[in-house]
Amino acid sequence: MMRHRLIYLATGSAVLFFCTGIFKVQIQRVFSSYADLVFAILTIIGIGVPFAALTLFRVRENPRVLDQLFELHINKRKAKKRYARRLVGERRKTEVKRGREKRHPYFSEIHSKQRARKLNSFPQKRKRDNSNDFAYPDDIRKVIVEKYWEARRKGEVENRDAWARRYNITGHTLRNYESWYLAEKNENKKPP
Repeated sequence: MMRHRLIYLATGSAVLFFCTGIFKVQIQRVFSSYADLVFAILTIIGIGVPFAALTLFRVRENPRVLDQLFELHINKRKAKKRYARRLVGERRKTEVKRGREKRHPYFSEIHSKQRARKLNSFPQKRKRDNSNDFAYPDDIRKVIVEKYWEARRKGEVENRDAWARRYNITGHTLRNYESWYLAEKNENKKPP
């Protein structure tokens, strides 16, 4: 019985939609002030109701139809991803592997010099190693402490750790640098 009702509903709303198009002038004359609203409602009923009725009919016939549609959508996406992966793999196989270009010894010497210059330039970055407080050489440690004190005098330092991080050290390490620097200063001040 439900099936017949749905079919009647879909057919009736489709007929209503077509009648709205045919008797457009008459509807405008009758509902002159609300003509646009009436047309919008009739259009929604005419287009939306048949689709809703057909969907209900399909679900009524087969309750798992929505699940099947959802599974189909997911399977499609999975298949697309699988296909894309396979394409990438095939592309990698077909690409020509290029050997590393051999450098002339003259150029390799220049590169090694440039690398050495970059490593020795200030500020020298190092890997964070809290167990070794004296990873920087003495002269650079001195410069770091002086810069820190100068920044503190200007009021640019809010947090010791944050400031020390720019030299890849912790605030604790910076404090150790300061105490070392002060000890050095006092040692130099002592009369012989």
